Amino acid sequence: MLKFFHLPIFLFVVFMISANASDKNSIIKAGEYYYGTGISIDVKEARDLALAELTSQISVFVSSRFESNLIETINGISENVESVIKTHSGAIINNVQTLQQPLSGGKFEVFCYIQRSELLKIYDERKALIAEICDAADEYSVQGNIAHALKHYYFCIILLKSLPDQMVEWQGINYTIQIPRKINALLENISFHYQGDDWEDDSARRVDLGVRIHGQPVAQLDFTFWDGSNQVSVQTRDGQASFYLYGSSVQFESLRINVKYAYYENRNEYSTVEILWPLVTKPVFESEKGIKLKVESPQLRDRFTKKFNGNPVVPTTNALNLHVDAQDAPGERILGQTLQFIDQISNPQSDIYSGDKYLVEKLQRYLKYNTPSVMDQSIEGTVNRTSRGWELRRIRVLHSYPNIHRESTEYLVLDFDSTGTLVDFNMAITDNLYQSFVTAAEYGHDWGNRQDILKFIEKYRMAYLSRDLGTVDLMFSDEALIIVGRIIKRKATSIETLYEKFGDEPDVEYLRFTKREYLNRLSKTFKANQDLFLDFSSFNIIKKNNAPNVYGVEMRQSYNSSIYSDEGHLFLLIDFEDVDPLIYVRAWQPNEWDQDKLVRTANFRVRK
Repeated sequence: MLKFFHLPIFLFVVFMISANASDKNSIIKAGEYYYGTGISIDVKEARDLALAELTSQISVFVSSRFESNLIETINGISENVESVIKTHSGAIINNVQTLQQPLSGGKFEVFCYIQRSELLKIYDERKALIAEICDAADEYSVQGNIAHALKHYYFCIILLKSLPDQMVEWQGINYTIQIPRKINALLENISFHYQGDDWEDDSARRVDLGVRIHGQPVAQLDFTFWDGSNQVSVQTRDGQASFYLYGSSVQFESLRINVKYAYYENRNEYSTVEILWPLVTKPVFESEKGIKLKVESPQLRDRFTKKFNGNPVVPTTNALNLHVDAQDAPGERILGQTLQFIDQISNPQSDIYSGDKYLVEKLQRYLKYNTPSVMDQSIEGTVNRTSRGWELRRIRVLHSYPNIHRESTEYLVLDFDSTGTLVDFNMAITDNLYQSFVTAAEYGHDWGNRQDILKFIEKYRMAYLSRDLGTVDLMFSDEALIIVGRIIKRKATSIETLYEKFGDEPDVEYLRFTKREYLNRLSKTFKANQDLFLDFSSFNIIKKNNAPNVYGVEMRQSYNSSIYSDEGHLFLLIDFEDVDPLIYVRAWQPNEWDQDKLVRTANFRVRK
């Protein structure tokens, strides 16, 4: 018969300490492990100390493999190597093993170790991230969004520098070779064409350029030039770029511009990229382009200046050419109303809209925060039917944001009622995105709904760029759920929504605001920034099959202001049941790319 004896507790503890000590000593003597020891009265602190020592030991052993990737300081590269190794801490923690034992005086000793042969596996997490960002950059490139493609390719290069391999391969692709090739191919195939200029006076000159890649209009691109006093940043949109020359630079006969690819100000979109930026050697690409500018005196310019002073407008197709998609459109009325609106941008002192408080206030906000100027002397416009009347798309304007040194080419959309009277205006999405939704609607036979969503999103962006809290207020349901982070708890709304977690999405801290809290926070943001700019690089529209007229809109949003910039995933759950659509959920995940961690349309169950 077997008998069991109970050892005294203190003997059991001594036995465990002896066993751990033996294991620790054997691990150290084996010479096959990286290890670290931490001692503290708090177990978590002891583990952090052990991991710090382990990380430091790794950096010593791999230092020579990083010599070509890192910047050497006066103290050598050892400190930078350790900082780079720390960016892999998440992967290290997932692979490390731990021995823990109590010591006298209420302290604990934690011993962390990892096999040296396992170190290469730690880098796989970084390689997977590089591959994911590169795939996104490839998609941007296909869409003609060269600004976002170049930015994310360059971020990939920064991340490549955090790996010790001379050649970084992942799933059969050599990213060390492929990514620089992709950047060079884009830069080499971008072409700029001088289209003309316009003189406001002897001290201000607007230059217009056409921008193409492989013969097609570039959807979005950033470039800079030196005007003799400052570095000026210009954004190209839908193949057009315009900017002003001031002072002595108005006489420039040529210009040297540099296509932007290294987005220093956006490095915090990825915390790892932000940490690595000052540590790694950064490649330089040939991005300079020479542009010859034709100089004409102000007296020879046929300037587009029309002043109506409230008098009836005589439509002139020399100034505006309309393409109408329906014979019953009130073309003449739309033409006259459009010319009046253009005049209001150039001459905001007139009182044509004095009887329309909404248009007056919106126009004032738009002019104040975006300082627009109409670009074209001969405007090509397309008139489309909408659910509430008509729209005229794509009046080109130039926006200026001096405090963030940015000029952006934009396109306005004018909305008219069934009689052709102007009732609203907003900023258009890029043409390549618009056309992609037109094509998608041909398969889904739901252009009406998609058009309403596009107009809703354009109005949403306009509200932010014009700092229109009243419109933002009206666009959100009173029970709207505003989330920053990944966890959403159930909250009653007029439609019942339930957020469900899928896959391996972790539980993390998050911020959740009520609509009122969000608007108060947004008001402070508007007041704190002299300039702010918001744009969508991509978005998808997904219909909820189990809820009629409910759509999820998933977007990549970039935000740049006088004091802060970021990029992230924006999700909106919108109900189009009523005449005025409402946002029920807004989820914002800054600096997030992991597809498994994004709040998506599929995460919601909607009951109506």
